[in-house]
Amino acid sequence: MKETAWLFHGGRILDAPRAGSRKAPKDEAVLVQGEVIQAVGTLDRLRKLAPRGTRSVNLEGGTLTPGFVDAHIHLLTWIRAVSDVWIEAQTPEGLERAVQASLTHAKEGDWITLRGWVPREWSPDLRSLATLDRFLRDRPLVLLAVDGHSAWGNTLAIQKAGLGPHTTDPPAAPWNATGPAP
Repeated sequence: MKETAWLFHGGRILDAPRAGSRKAPKDEAVLVQGEVIQAVGTLDRLRKLAPRGTRSVNLEGGTLTPGFVDAHIHLLTWIRAVSDVWIEAQTPEGLERAVQASLTHAKEGDWITLRGWVPREWSPDLRSLATLDRFLRDRPLVLLAVDGHSAWGNTLAIQKAGLGPHTTDPPAAPWNATGPAP
């Protein structure tokens, strides 16, 4: 028995090479047969490749993430995150509100850690030490990215972490003394 083929089209195809791009190619499609992705390309090209009887699925502007998607959490980090203050608005004003909310619960000398920072939503001119120092200078302030893979600290946090001109970049994760890398 032949495996059913599927042709997904009419939406954004989000795979690893496209994940960082805001411009999705127009008229893109994915051809799947059984459990195997056969091809990704233009809808016209994949229609020609598709075997007879292929089922067409219009994504109606939605997003398709082909392949295995690892949805997981780091349990201990998540448990701590539940009680941390989250940045609700990705703006300087939203950051200021989160800092103030965190300060109401913090003990003297505590580092202030905020969660929910979305790096791509901050323009390069705002991703700077000056932005964080403006809201908190007298104690370490660290913003943790919503995906848990990036952090942004104020001057005091960077100093207390021992980072400086002598610090070398870890593989594939540059650090920037003036603010998060773009």
